Amino acid sequence: MKKIYKLSIAFCMLMLPFLSNGQAKKLIMFEHFTQASCGPCAAQNPAFQAVYVNNKQNVNHVAYHTSWPGVDPMNAANAPEVQAMVNLYTVSGVPNMISNGVNIGSPTAVTQALIDQAGSSPIKIFVEDVNNGGGNHDVHVKIASLGAVPTANYIIRAMVVEEEVNYATAPGSNGEKEFPNVFRKFINTNGSAGDVYNPANEGEFVEYTYSYTVAPTWQEDQIYPIVYVQNVGTKEIIQSGTSKDEKVEAVNVETQVFQKGDLTNGNDFAFNLTNLTENDVDLDVSIQGTWPADWNAHVTINGNIYNNGDKVTVPANSTIGATFNAIVGNTPGIGDFSAGVYNSNTQSLQSFAYTIISGVTDLLVVSDNQPASGTVDLKKAYHEGLVATGEQAYGALGHLKTLKGFDAGALDEIKHIYYSVGWTFPALTNEMAGYFQNFMDNGGNIMIAGQDVNWDLSSLDASSNGNAATKALMNDYFSTNFINDGDATSTQFKSVAGDFVFDATGTSGINKSYGATYYYPDQIEAIAPEGYNIFTYNTAAKIAGVRSHHANFKTVNLGIGLEMVASKAVSDEIMKRTYQWFHGIITGTEFDNYLQNLGMDQNYPNPADQYTVINLGKASDKELTLQVVDLTGRTVMVKQVAKGSTQETLSTQDLGQGIYQYFLSDGSKVSTAKKLVVIH
Repeated sequence: MKKIYKLSIAFCMLMLPFLSNGQAKKLIMFEHFTQASCGPCAAQNPAFQAVYVNNKQNVNHVAYHTSWPGVDPMNAANAPEVQAMVNLYTVSGVPNMISNGVNIGSPTAVTQALIDQAGSSPIKIFVEDVNNGGGNHDVHVKIASLGAVPTANYIIRAMVVEEEVNYATAPGSNGEKEFPNVFRKFINTNGSAGDVYNPANEGEFVEYTYSYTVAPTWQEDQIYPIVYVQNVGTKEIIQSGTSKDEKVEAVNVETQVFQKGDLTNGNDFAFNLTNLTENDVDLDVSIQGTWPADWNAHVTINGNIYNNGDKVTVPANSTIGATFNAIVGNTPGIGDFSAGVYNSNTQSLQSFAYTIISGVTDLLVVSDNQPASGTVDLKKAYHEGLVATGEQAYGALGHLKTLKGFDAGALDEIKHIYYSVGWTFPALTNEMAGYFQNFMDNGGNIMIAGQDVNWDLSSLDASSNGNAATKALMNDYFSTNFINDGDATSTQFKSVAGDFVFDATGTSGINKSYGATYYYPDQIEAIAPEGYNIFTYNTAAKIAGVRSHHANFKTVNLGIGLEMVASKAVSDEIMKRTYQWFHGIITGTEFDNYLQNLGMDQNYPNPADQYTVINLGKASDKELTLQVVDLTGRTVMVKQVAKGSTQETLSTQDLGQGIYQYFLSDGSKVSTAKKLVVIH
């Protein structure tokens, strides 16, 4: 049953605190697919549970127990409705976590930062569970429109879950005995399909009434209802609510949670404190996080400054506005702040995550994805190498937070990015690829490294995540061709002799960081004229690293991650030289000019019939390689040019009529390509 109301007198008292800000705290809805006979579930679920227990006031959670891979009595109790949710989210394996309608993969992907950045919602869901006796319950739901709800098709789902289901002996084969928030049944009219939800006008609410009867196998004191509203088209859950929700809320109303530091005025982030009880409530202000020593932070409420641990009183049935103030100092860095309040009566912490970046030019980006196998520190080697350079304007971020920084336009001071991918997938999302391309177009330099990065982005294998756009990025911007997946014979990582950047970096063994059976160092090669081979595996024919120098940016691309470089000295040297080259400390200007001058005079005759002469301009001081390619980029002729030569005669008799390009290389540097026209 559904009704729409203007705010009644009694309910108006309840709602007035929210009407001044038009937003409610957004409670993340976690829909968790698991199973009592799933081995990975037993290994990964505890990580989620640890975060969930500390955030019951910030999130809602339901566990759907699937019919596979083995026995699970909790599925048997309601298999059809669980299967309907499996179908809705196209879940193909367990454990699997859905956050507000978005598949985030493993339960281990749920972090405090994810919860702290939930934001706000234009609707508030109030849920009341009325026990009528005899196991019969009525559930009253009020969904208030506090602000403008985006136009879309919405549904409401209401369910009952059992908060704790415990077994004396494991009911499945994975050893788990304790199961939180087990799904029991949908109680809305259309079950798993959901009921149509049409938002009320601002200042009004929609009311629903449902009922359920406790089954004999349920523990009645553990049963409670959860309600959520979902966008049908996008599957985004815009709000959830339960009968257990907090009555004192901290609501994040700040839209820019990632900001560029303002040295003049500081940075402000807005949130509200709402008390829906009949009594005044004292809360402890909480300010946590990491930031440079000369930065500072406090909370301002009604003109008064509050520091960490100070008490603030929120009057009954009221909302007060608060501002988290960050004062940025002169030290470059990244501040990760957590601001909020602690309620000692309910022992609950409600907080929000904010990020400020100031004066940082060198950014280490670390993949937030879990490695495909094993547990590997993807930050350590890069961080230690960058710290060793002495760079003061250096900072590090996970790749998801980096996306937020790009989205917010807060990374415009970054000049150099070092991206540690490790062995994670996808190596690069389409969104990040777009930002990287724009970054390089505007003069930024990028290093990217990791096992299977080039395979994932460039092979276009059916099981990879790449596409035409990511392949073009690697070809055109990183000047790299993917040749082959790695093999067990690639056990060494060594620099190419003669490369003015990485020559004499050294040779290192390669760690099998992800297990002996998960060893896939990419075999790649440089695309001339911008690309240069800089590292090889055991043989010179198997290229392990490529750098490129374009008109306004530079790149380094490694077929393994630095976590796989066994020698710390070599790993540190790679980071040092990459940093110095990006910064222009290592420069091959003289050599570049010399090599680029070779062959500057156009060959003659051109067009050529039987032969053409290439004038080198001056005697070369080393042996060179002359390479001719057709318009598809296929090499059609390779010829060695002796040291000391001032010109080279090239026979064109074996070349078909058409247009070609030729260039000179010393094995590391490549000259500008020149046009050759052949006629017969």
